[in-house]
Amino acid sequence: MNKLRYRSSFSYMNHKGILKGSDYERLSGRLNVDTEVTKWLNLSANVNVIYQSRRNVQENDSYNATAFIAAAADPITPIYRDNLVDVPDFLKDRIYNGYEPTNPWSRYTGVLYSNKQNSLAQVERSAQNKWHGIATKSNITGEFKLFPFLTFKSSIAVDLKREQSDGFTPKYYLDGDEYSSYATVSRNIYNTDYWVFDNYLTYTDKFGDHSVSVMAGTSAEKERYEEIAASKQGLANNDSNLQILNAGTINPGASGYYNINTLNSYFGRAFYSYDNRYMITANIRWDGSSKFGAGNRWGFFPSVSGGWNFSEEHFLESTKSWLSQGKLRAGWGEIGNQTIPSGAYLSQYSNGNPSMWYAQYYMLGSGNPVLFASRSQVGNPNLKWETTRQLDLGLDLAFFNGALRATFDYYSRDTKDMLVQVPSPAGLGFPNTPWVNAGSISNKGFEVSIGYDGQIGQDFTYHLNGNVSTYKNKIKDLGSEANIPGKGVHLGYYTYTMTEVGKPIGYYYGYKTDGVFQTQEEIDNYKNNDQVVMPNAKPGDLKFMDLNKDGKLDDEDRTMIGNPHPDFTFGLTLGAEYKGFDFSAFFQGSVGNDLLNIVKYDLYGGVGWYNAPKDILTTFWNGPGSTNENFAIDADSRLNREMSEWFVENGSYVRLKNLQIGYTIPSSITKKITLNNLRVFVAAQNLFTITGYSGLDPEIGEFNQNPIYKGVDMGYYPQARTFMFGISMKL
Repeated sequence: MNKLRYRSSFSYMNHKGILKGSDYERLSGRLNVDTEVTKWLNLSANVNVIYQSRRNVQENDSYNATAFIAAAADPITPIYRDNLVDVPDFLKDRIYNGYEPTNPWSRYTGVLYSNKQNSLAQVERSAQNKWHGIATKSNITGEFKLFPFLTFKSSIAVDLKREQSDGFTPKYYLDGDEYSSYATVSRNIYNTDYWVFDNYLTYTDKFGDHSVSVMAGTSAEKERYEEIAASKQGLANNDSNLQILNAGTINPGASGYYNINTLNSYFGRAFYSYDNRYMITANIRWDGSSKFGAGNRWGFFPSVSGGWNFSEEHFLESTKSWLSQGKLRAGWGEIGNQTIPSGAYLSQYSNGNPSMWYAQYYMLGSGNPVLFASRSQVGNPNLKWETTRQLDLGLDLAFFNGALRATFDYYSRDTKDMLVQVPSPAGLGFPNTPWVNAGSISNKGFEVSIGYDGQIGQDFTYHLNGNVSTYKNKIKDLGSEANIPGKGVHLGYYTYTMTEVGKPIGYYYGYKTDGVFQTQEEIDNYKNNDQVVMPNAKPGDLKFMDLNKDGKLDDEDRTMIGNPHPDFTFGLTLGAEYKGFDFSAFFQGSVGNDLLNIVKYDLYGGVGWYNAPKDILTTFWNGPGSTNENFAIDADSRLNREMSEWFVENGSYVRLKNLQIGYTIPSSITKKITLNNLRVFVAAQNLFTITGYSGLDPEIGEFNQNPIYKGVDMGYYPQARTFMFGISMKL
């Protein structure tokens, strides 16, 4: 062996979390090895092992999240009682029935008529539910130099995950709404095996001012997922030593799930450059996925791009003193998307219950059927690849030997044959919403990046890098006349987002408001088409706009009340070095996007069902002229809790995302202890955020990674402010 290079790292993190029971532990190690075996063979390998564990606390569900439950609970009722002497008479029926003095869980008595879980009880119960897993990611690559101009490269990567979730629900009785008759123990095991095998041949050569490169290859991927679950009830008591499956006596349950996905790809690339001034690249891909049925599994995706280094032109020779680089770029191509559940193209049946005759099919026999089955999934055998066609234009500039840099990018992206779930008529009786290829969407945007490296004196250097990006998306076609509503999460039947042709995906949908009714006279005078628009309103109610002027409020008056997509996003990085000290800070933010604050529905609903922030007493309507923004507190909510722009807030923010200060020990010292480099540092994340948003965190994404719920705040667990200390060294 002529050369051997290796690098290893180790890290440990123990995060206590913001809420009790949200602790998280991670232990990881990494080893990279690269060696030149011979002049014609290089081998490299890396192994990464990660162990993680956490407790399964509800964090991102506004209805069940511990943080929300604690905020919504009344502040009067004790959260835990050693005895029931002080229980009010009107609560005794809710508490005494089923109360077990010897059961500590019974001491977490009910919260006043809130229909919310006891927050402390939830935390303590969640502490019984634990998840842990170990994962390893590794790959090995061999590079064979067959000829000076011809190289073959082969690599195989493996990603293995072994995860286990242990659950325990104690026997308890908090009130008539919250109890468990049996102590229950469960275990879920999740195994994922993933591998990818890549092979490609590359030809590279140069003829005078001409440079060429041609590559052809193949890739194969396979993912295997297995889930096994078991549970049992009837443990003798809530003792932690009995939290094993065999300790249960009744209602055993077992289930399993098995899935395999494969992807096979063939690809090629050709590159040509003349005099480092003109460049063109062409790519082709054939991808075949098992997620689609026979006849639709393969997709063909070409692309082409070109570049012009105009700063290398002879007629710009005079600009060399200040123009370091000037490059124009353009590209066009297609890519495919297969992000649908496995087996979406298949119709599936499950075991039937003979008593449920209306949902069953006779699979075998007649009269006295031998086997029953019900349709559990309606598949679509015609599913095919979603295709995105994109045009890119770019300009790269560098000045003064690269000290000042600027990049400008524009893209136009059109997606067709979108993989979506379009609502089906209820009369069809489908057990699910089938996946279909329907419609198209257009996205256009640009990004500008500017950077500068400067120096003051001999020892002080600094760096400034900033970027601004924006995009606009619009639904061009949905494949049918039906819009796609976003509903059912937390708010039940309410529709709060809508995806519609001609508008951005997942816009917020509801009533527009025009202040608050101050008097009965205002209500009586609010007429259209000679009709009182809101005859059941009372002073202090929100005034909803009758957009079509027909004298009544209905679905025709619901419209776009907010846009989750920002006008632009930005980032700013500041850095400096001085005599071994280094400093870096990264800011990020967004401007012009709206957030739908669903948490306000409960905390600021004004119906008295839950505890509420104290400002509800001073900022909500309490008489004519008191406010024209917030409605009155009233147990009869009428239309005030209908989805409207009252729940929509400006989601703009700027956040100090990362801050790091370090010091590198002088080499004169480190060499004495056989180290090439030794650096100590302190770092912090999410130090501060500037925003007008009233929720826990303005930096939220998409609920369940579904774009129709972008920016919908269900009470997401906020990002923690963290502080770190570290040491890095090189041998």
